Amino acid sequence: MRFFFMPVFVTLIAVLTAFSCGAPHGEKNSASPRNEQPATVTLATAVAGELEEAIEVTGSLMPWREATVSIEVDGRIAALSADLGSLVTAGSVIARIAPEEYQFKVRQAEAELKAAEGDLARATNLAEKEMAPQQQVDDLARRVEVARVALDIAKKKLADTELRAPFDGTIAKRLVNEGEYVRSGSALFLLVQTTPLKFVAPIPERYAAGVKNGMRITITPTTGEPLIGTVRRVGPSVDQQNRSFMIEAETPNPGRAIKAGSFATARIVLPGKQTVLVVPETALVSFAGTDKVFVLEGDHLEERIVTVAGRRGTTVAIEKGISPGDRVVTSAAETLYHGMKAVPRGE
Repeated sequence: MRFFFMPVFVTLIAVLTAFSCGAPHGEKNSASPRNEQPATVTLATAVAGELEEAIEVTGSLMPWREATVSIEVDGRIAALSADLGSLVTAGSVIARIAPEEYQFKVRQAEAELKAAEGDLARATNLAEKEMAPQQQVDDLARRVEVARVALDIAKKKLADTELRAPFDGTIAKRLVNEGEYVRSGSALFLLVQTTPLKFVAPIPERYAAGVKNGMRITITPTTGEPLIGTVRRVGPSVDQQNRSFMIEAETPNPGRAIKAGSFATARIVLPGKQTVLVVPETALVSFAGTDKVFVLEGDHLEERIVTVAGRRGTTVAIEKGISPGDRVVTSAAETLYHGMKAVPRGE
């Protein structure tokens, strides 16, 4: 009995399936896009305008100057007058080496000079009376000169027991402690100048002809307000790896509020202006890295891929993709598609 009913059941299902599939097919054809109602859209006309060409870059705000300050004599550190974060002025004493040994050497050199000058005076007096040869006088004169040089060196060594700041700045590192014995040439501090600051950034190779010394640059640190700086140095060569060249710009640092090493962005406006087409920002549709607008041509919409040259306020500058006088859609552009029927709002 089961074998007789099974074929009948399968046949019935096949017939019903064919019937059910046929009905929607007819309905779909009856709802063809040709019969859809046109969308009502708001339009704006693309008009010509001028856009300043600018470079947007990222870089770092570095100390304008920095130096590892070293002592020039051997000795024990008797005092440190600065520490991490200390503000120092050029010429101020920031460390002292115990001076006693060098004071002794100065007194010794003074004594030797005094003795040499006395011997020279006596020999000169005798030579005038023809009681001493001129050669002796000349030798003693050279001895006096050597003694003077030795005294000058001794005085310099004594002066070098005081380490002085070479420029106005801030102590970024203290590398020694009081009581340590150091050798000549030992680094004691890292000194940085943080006002002004130096903005350092790579510039794409294509802008090599446009960036010059003296150009104005707007620098925006991660914290704080934008700063107006000046390009001071332009690198002479292009890096072969990233096809860019380096610039250095001087920027103020009011109140030393910005720390050296901070990240920043910058904008350099180049000479001349670029002719572009301007449309409202609401006309632009961006998806997956592609920018487009919809243009009304007759009674249907055309999708145009565009190149954005810049943005300002509520408008967008278009470099390529549309023509002057094109009417672009500014309402609900995300819901539109190429070939869709449309009519302007109010018509």
